[in-house]
Amino acid sequence: MAERINLTTVQLEAFGRTRKGGWAKFSSGINSKIVDAMEWAEVPECTTSAKMAGELDASVVSLTPKDEALKRHTFDLDSNRVDSFEIVRRELDGKKQKGFRQELHFKVRFADPTGCKKLEAYFLTVGKSSLQISYTRQPKQEDLPGTELKKDERQQELPN
Repeated sequence: MAERINLTTVQLEAFGRTRKGGWAKFSSGINSKIVDAMEWAEVPECTTSAKMAGELDASVVSLTPKDEALKRHTFDLDSNRVDSFEIVRRELDGKKQKGFRQELHFKVRFADPTGCKKLEAYFLTVGKSSLQISYTRQPKQEDLPGTELKKDERQQELPN
């Protein structure tokens, strides 16, 4: 069963096409749902930029405009994965030297043949949006019996 992450304030920054499909770059605020899904440690507020590990095996990304009058531009994009996560520190708009926020940048990879057409129309008409990512959680390999090292065994293997 697919799990979902909702990002409430997302901005489409860029998009492009490749032979196998395309990509769309987004910026967003960070919320606990994405941090939990990606199993990231807390990023200190003093961090100016950090590449974050991991990717989501996404099947659908849904974009919904924040502006009620533009809701008709809502669409789903068949996607392959969401990756290239980066956290960037940004100054608050209009508050020079008075505060900062952390922003999440990421890419959505898609094979949808009309994806760039949908994104172009969206890019020209819609500003801020909400984005819902439907993804499948990847199974984790459990430790195999007999492969765990005890504390004293780990210390013996470390070089002096």
